Amino acid sequence: MTLANGAVLETNSFAVRTNSDTASATISGAGQFQVSGTLTQNGRFVGDGGTLDVDFATLAQNASRTATQGDGTQAGWFATSTSGALVLDPLTITGDTNRGDTGDTNWGEETGDTTLDLVNSLRFTSFQDLTSGGTLDVSLLSNTNTAVTTGLTNALGVWNLNTDTVAFSSVTTTIRFDDALAAALGVAESGLKVFQASGGCDQTGAWISGVFR
Repeated sequence: MTLANGAVLETNSFAVRTNSDTASATISGAGQFQVSGTLTQNGRFVGDGGTLDVDFATLAQNASRTATQGDGTQAGWFATSTSGALVLDPLTITGDTNRGDTGDTNWGEETGDTTLDLVNSLRFTSFQDLTSGGTLDVSLLSNTNTAVTTGLTNALGVWNLNTDTVAFSSVTTTIRFDDALAAALGVAESGLKVFQASGGCDQTGAWISGVFR
């Protein structure tokens, strides 16, 4: 299924590849994919030729489906082309670490799921010095998106995080990186690095745990 020229698709609920491991399903393009209820996601969403904005009330997965589709591609969230981007609903961060609430939350994965399955999904845990709630806006950018800082080599994923409305000093981030892309590029898991763009690309020096299944 392809959305183009800012098309809007609205539905009460939607299920992607729930029937068989040999099936394959991809929704790509630029536009708005709006699900007022539950989006059951076991396929691929690809922002291509612009921004694909995916909205849902609840994200679910069929645990019986494997991450690898019948055509050999993997289920998850992707972006491609020089203008490709994928946006999900902003994350609501609540809690106060002074009261023992660490604000744990997932982007692109079921709420509360501690094992990431969908490629390019993220898990944020152990917020430090979180004193009030807010929203965390996350978007996935194509590696060749013109908004991406130049100089990256063999990048597996680029995420844009906007933390303007929530204050904290640090957070533990788990990345379900694209292991198929890493293999194609000849990048070993032990060689993975994380960079932060701030006028250039600087290695963060932080420990980021990558996971794949």
